[in-house]
Amino acid sequence: MKNRDLNHQNMPDPVMDKYDGMEMKIAALQREVEQLKQQNNQQQEEGKML
Repeated sequence: MKNRDLNHQNMPDPVMDKYDGMEMKIAALQREVEQLKQQNNQQQEEGKML
């Protein structure tokens, strides 16, 4: 039997990959919420001017 170096520290981490994906999605949703808030505020201001 050969001695194998498995380099466990270099193995893919599906949990971390999922976590990273969730962080990216959360950041995108936060940006979208901020954009929608700004649009809503602009529409409210325009409504007050009429």
